[in-house]
Amino acid sequence: MSTPQVSIYFDYEHGLLSSQFGAAPHQIMRAQGRAVKKLAAWVQTQIAREAGSKTKVPQKVLKPRFYRSMKGGSNPEARIWIGINPVKARRLGRVSQSGRGAKAGRRFFRKSFAANVYGDDQQVWIRKGAARLPIAEVGVSIAEGFEDVLDKYQDVAARKFEEFFEHELKFEMGWFN
Repeated sequence: MSTPQVSIYFDYEHGLLSSQFGAAPHQIMRAQGRAVKKLAAWVQTQIAREAGSKTKVPQKVLKPRFYRSMKGGSNPEARIWIGINPVKARRLGRVSQSGRGAKAGRRFFRKSFAANVYGDDQQVWIRKGAARLPIAEVGVSIAEGFEDVLDKYQDVAARKFEEFFEHELKFEMGWFN
């Protein structure tokens, strides 16, 4: 599986926008840069919300897994990289032990146990075989939750960019003063 990344491309004529809004090319470029930055922040927030609700993982656990990079200039670009390795169960909330397994946050893991192994805080572990050792830390897969959401926002982002761009171009031209 490849690393999920959001890429949205726009192609439009600066001359068309100049005649439509009466904007100079440098105003268009500045407005375009700010619109791309706003769009990247908006897309990141929406993806975190929906993926969090689909995977039942709190947003505060997912947000550090996002990395947003910006490139300015005449053709501004924003990339959002998302880490999709499994989330360790201990990140989901308070860990507790019961007779049939361990619980982390609102999730219950059958045949697992809570223990302080390797000196860390209490974690959720599961045995790999019938013997006492080896054990592995329990993780929650989040990859499936992101794939559907990413596809959805590839389409929605184009319309949202137009909205942000028009707003920023009007601001650049002083229509709000």
